[in-house]
Amino acid sequence: MKIIFHLFILLLISSSVSSEEKEEPLKIKLPPQKEKSEIVKIANFKPSPKALSSSKIKINKLRQTEPFKNIFFHIVIDIEKQKLYLCNPNKIVKTYDISSSKFGLGESANSYKTPRGTHKISEKIGEDGPLNGIYKDRKFTGRIATVLKEKIDSPKDYITSRILWLDGIENKNKNTKERYIYIHGTYEEGLIGTKASHGCIRMKNKEVIELFDFIPKNTLVEIVEPPNSSSVKSKIKKVENNVKNIENLNSLNKTSSK
Repeated sequence: MKIIFHLFILLLISSSVSSEEKEEPLKIKLPPQKEKSEIVKIANFKPSPKALSSSKIKINKLRQTEPFKNIFFHIVIDIEKQKLYLCNPNKIVKTYDISSSKFGLGESANSYKTPRGTHKISEKIGEDGPLNGIYKDRKFTGRIATVLKEKIDSPKDYITSRILWLDGIENKNKNTKERYIYIHGTYEEGLIGTKASHGCIRMKNKEVIELFDFIPKNTLVEIVEPPNSSSVKSKIKKVENNVKNIENLNSLNKTSSK
């Protein structure tokens, strides 16, 4: 009887151990989650096809010539989307919100318009300067701007943090440098994403510093205008006129048949 009792006890212990082992939860190593801001950026990132396709052929040709041969990255500025895309030959590496001219696009002197076409970064100004530092005539003034996060259009057009001075390399935009057109930081960060500048390309301060540190002089910059809608409008008008003509003919046929 004692032997049977001991065997029974051993069976109970072994069954309890096995049940405990079964109940132990599985340990699954999950991949690290992306931050919400990063996911939002990826989800909202839809560059207009024109911005990328129209610039690709130009940029690839220029890459074969000096001084652009050894520069791996280029920039595409999409006016329609108010975005700046940092690209390598195969893909977009990063996207930034920008602000182009509130006066539209154009190359005329004193027009305060953003120039179109292909440019290069001719000069980089403000290296090691402070965040939100105010520049005048491309020199640090010693003052720090209070950044406006609200949508306020201030009468002051402070240039802050960093300056990437653009130089046009096409006949139509060859006066870009003498017009003092920059990619630069702004203290009106609340207006980024809208057309609010006086001709330059504005960026948020931390982002313009990041871009500044990443790209060298002579980086190519393509400023792409929105697709021309005038031809589409004229086609619509033509169709509308044709519909009216058909309606008039139908009404004439009806009256003549009576």
